[in-house]
Amino acid sequence: MAEEKGDGDQVMEERSGDGDNKTQDWHLVFKLKTEDDERVVSSEENIFRVVSSMCQQSEALRTANPWAQVFTLQFHVEFGQDKSDDAASIAEQRAQLESPDLQQLGEMFGHQCAVIIELIKQLHDHLPQAVRILHQKRLVSEDSELFINRKVAAKATRQLDDPLHVVCGAIPRWCHQLVHYAPFLVPFDTRLAYLQATSFGYSRNISRWQTLAQREARSGSSRTSDLQIPLGRIQRQKVRISRHRMLESALKVMDLYGTAKTILEVEYFQEVGTGLGPTLEFYATVSRSLRDKSLELWRDPTGAAAPAAATNADDKPADPEYIDSRLGLFPRAINPELAGSPSETQDGSEAGRALSPTERAAQLFKFLGHFVAKGLIDGRILDLPLHEEFWAAVQRYSVDSNAETDLAWSWAQLEHVDPAQTKSLQYLQRFVDQRTEIYQRDGLTAEQKMVQAEAIRDPKTGASVDDLSLDFTLPGYPEIEMREGGSSIPVTINNLPVYIDQVAQWTLGKGIQRQVRAFCDGFNKIFSVRDLSIFAPAELSRLVGPSSDSEDWSMATLLSTIKADHGFSLASPAVKMFLDFMESLDSTGRRRFLRFVTGSPQLPFGGFRALHPPLTL
Repeated sequence: MAEEKGDGDQVMEERSGDGDNKTQDWHLVFKLKTEDDERVVSSEENIFRVVSSMCQQSEALRTANPWAQVFTLQFHVEFGQDKSDDAASIAEQRAQLESPDLQQLGEMFGHQCAVIIELIKQLHDHLPQAVRILHQKRLVSEDSELFINRKVAAKATRQLDDPLHVVCGAIPRWCHQLVHYAPFLVPFDTRLAYLQATSFGYSRNISRWQTLAQREARSGSSRTSDLQIPLGRIQRQKVRISRHRMLESALKVMDLYGTAKTILEVEYFQEVGTGLGPTLEFYATVSRSLRDKSLELWRDPTGAAAPAAATNADDKPADPEYIDSRLGLFPRAINPELAGSPSETQDGSEAGRALSPTERAAQLFKFLGHFVAKGLIDGRILDLPLHEEFWAAVQRYSVDSNAETDLAWSWAQLEHVDPAQTKSLQYLQRFVDQRTEIYQRDGLTAEQKMVQAEAIRDPKTGASVDDLSLDFTLPGYPEIEMREGGSSIPVTINNLPVYIDQVAQWTLGKGIQRQVRAFCDGFNKIFSVRDLSIFAPAELSRLVGPSSDSEDWSMATLLSTIKADHGFSLASPAVKMFLDFMESLDSTGRRRFLRFVTGSPQLPFGGFRALHPPLTL
């Protein structure tokens, strides 16, 4: 690679001789040139990334060996502020990558291919209800692969398998656009690898590649032998806390040491345990503490339509102190207009002033976002089955934090969050349907229509809407008025459609705005919550709180993933007996076994194969 120097140094000398220009801002501008093209290299880029980008955009370079080409690096001095890394410009470039229009897709993939991708996206976006019905009828699996394109997925996987492209940020533009714009074309594992490659940072990627190299070296593969060169380790931050004040200690630990640059390791006072086991126990115990009913963070499905058999995080029958999370954890509604913004009270810095329940909820949701992001980036196993609709709200906020429009809700969403409340609202909807049918009749005056609407009764009980004595407060939350003065506004047959809509809006949107905003603020301390947009809400629920029912404990899996050592082999009678015992465990037994062995009641995403170090007998 040739290097040339421009005449900027002479200009700088001339201007530095002028007393009026001594304090003027200046910066170096680097350009990479070929015979047919040139590119400005910003301070956020590296040479290999720019070379790779130029090769992708130039047909001549794309068909040739880039390592055999000559790229000339030229630099000169410019006076004034450097705007190449302006935040607005970076945000605009990111928006183009994540939300390309049809013209940009056409430039990248060709017009015909872009039209096909857009058609498939429209089909995917308008079929969620149909796919849910097919799943209920067991015609497709929950992890349906109807839209996955294996050839596209293989190309994306090859790009993410190249350490040089990943660590230099030289992943092709088409890969970014495809994963963000049409993530349903790519399998979950590939999108997870993309998230790790693009959001977890340089040092995490190096560590991940070295771990992969070590695993393949143990298996006898030499494909990644070059990665076995030691390139340093991520710094580990060890902290010691008290078991008796776990949640309070976790709040302080995350505030002081929960950064993206270090791996957090936890120890306990007056205990000798250290390393991975106590750390996983910390994440599991804090996850359980966040489900404590006294915190009043989550909707409590007690008494709602739910499965009969219940176990909590410690696998004891229906512990009344903790929220039953079988339906997923969904926030309790709070009034977002109460007591200031989350950013003003999150750290509890106002000494001597007790936080109100609303402020405390905002503080804990900000901690929750920080805790979840830290667990993801450190590769820790979490036991937080956050509800799919909560993740959907997080994704909506991450895309447009200023959106104030009403939510386009559906009965399926509402039933997913609260089946009992949905059943009550659907009962009221029958009154609305009868009223609508009356107002669509011909030959009636407006007064006659009103009289007939007010005469609508339940055919079984003879009750009218007025007899239900409803007002415009959120059911179950009498302190939340859905309209100004709502506690004094009775629900009638005429305003019943507005009442139903407002209950849905407050349940799915307005009532959880503040918690979602706080969660995103905490999550963004580690990496951008917007990076999670490549996953469906159901995938995020399984990533953060995997279900033990979906784990593979078959004998074939156990034999292929568990290691026998210290004089034993997989053929030893004692080992066979133990594997038979493991295979026979039910969901409760599996959680207890994993908590005893690993410190966490869940396997990591990927099951036994993802355990590191592997389970050894």
